[in-house]
Amino acid sequence: MRSLAFALALLFPVMLIGQTVSSANPATNVSGAGQQIATVEGLPNVNPPIVNTVLNTAVTAPGSATITPSSMNGIAPGIQLIVGSGVSQEVITVSSTVSSTPPPANTPARFEATFAKTHLATDVLVARPSGLTGIDSSGNLSFDAAEQLLDNTVCRAPLSPGSPDCNLDAADTYAIIHVLAWGPPAKDGTNDIKSIKSTNWYVYRKHGNAWIGHWGQADFSGNNRLYGAGTIVFLYVELNASVDTCDPYHVRYQLTISKRVPTNIQAVQQLAQIIVPSDGGAAKRAAIPAPCPAIVPTNVWGGRVIKVGYKTSDIKIDSYQVTQTVGPPPTSVSTSLSSSVPLINEKKQWWDVSVAVPVKSVNDLQYTSSNDTVVPTKITKQNVFAVADFYLPPIDLAGTTYSMIPHPIIGVSMASQPLHSILVGGAIGLHFAEIYVGSDFVKQQTLSGLSSGSAATAQQLSRATSNKFKAQFVVGINLPVKAAYSALTKTKQ
Repeated sequence: MRSLAFALALLFPVMLIGQTVSSANPATNVSGAGQQIATVEGLPNVNPPIVNTVLNTAVTAPGSATITPSSMNGIAPGIQLIVGSGVSQEVITVSSTVSSTPPPANTPARFEATFAKTHLATDVLVARPSGLTGIDSSGNLSFDAAEQLLDNTVCRAPLSPGSPDCNLDAADTYAIIHVLAWGPPAKDGTNDIKSIKSTNWYVYRKHGNAWIGHWGQADFSGNNRLYGAGTIVFLYVELNASVDTCDPYHVRYQLTISKRVPTNIQAVQQLAQIIVPSDGGAAKRAAIPAPCPAIVPTNVWGGRVIKVGYKTSDIKIDSYQVTQTVGPPPTSVSTSLSSSVPLINEKKQWWDVSVAVPVKSVNDLQYTSSNDTVVPTKITKQNVFAVADFYLPPIDLAGTTYSMIPHPIIGVSMASQPLHSILVGGAIGLHFAEIYVGSDFVKQQTLSGLSSGSAATAQQLSRATSNKFKAQFVVGINLPVKAAYSALTKTKQ
């Protein structure tokens, strides 16, 4: 076993020495335990701004009218407003506004709009939820609009002091976007977790001028991969949220980033062990105090740029709605908005290790002296090889499919004399098994001055014998160490 470990050290020096399994950045607040917690929480941005007032001016006939509402907060040209309720409810667009003037004129602020129905002065006036770039009412995000959406929201200049640069062109920058659409509000007008209409997660990467490697909700579960992300641009968008001005809308997203051992280093560790044994989103919203007189349906968003402390890591994203229970004393309650989202953050690798099993034995020729005559002896060996795999281009070892481009392999026998049998060849296949072909260079005895059947004593044979490598064609199955290790573990059990 010691000789095999020595052979592996010679064969895979870069794999066993000087590996960097993570890169920590002090600015990212990573812990000594190899874990980084990044949160996105607080009051979200409202789109459009909250409008919560009454007309304060009766509309007696269809057509253009000048309105002097109780409050002009959030009212601006181009904003769409919902007026009234029931059969008299309609959507209007503000065409112009006029600011109030101080005394002696003392003219109140007002706006103009065109109405299709009549309204009482007491009819409510609230902002209509507006769409965010590329997102429809069902919460589906258009791929082509993703960059503009990020530029208009979390990457909008200026960023808060101390924020990492929101550089979408960087090769190690990824965007994670959560789009949640609320359905009809609860009877009290608030958001009830049970009314969530849809929840969609998206991961995007931009490189140069083209967005590549994107995933949507339909196939996200099978492609939860980031390839060495150093920066995450995180954005959440929640549509048709009931924003209560007395109990502000509050959500919290938590990204748990845990240091991960690269897949090929894990394989080396497992190969060494072979050689030397050794909540659900359906929970109900917590009870809250009586809501304010008016709860405004609108769209909200929030996010931040996160510097990843470990470029090789496991990332888990949890999302919560934070509400207040009835006191005294009032306490915060967090209820899951979506199931946890797992991600693997690991760059593609140039190399891996595996176990190669030939489908036929190789022959080793040795000579002995019997009755002072040279006698050949053919020894059949069934070698299993510890193999190094090399890839160009690099491949995703943490995924479920390998590249179908053939790649070179080199290995040594896992028998007692590993350097007496060296495998050189190529392999191709899927992530769970490959077919390999190559040459097994077997160290064999050769004779100088003697031949089979020659008369020779044991001493004469020894002086005439030397060792040379001879190639033999081999074909077999190349198994990833993870599969071989799992099979061996089950066998031992």
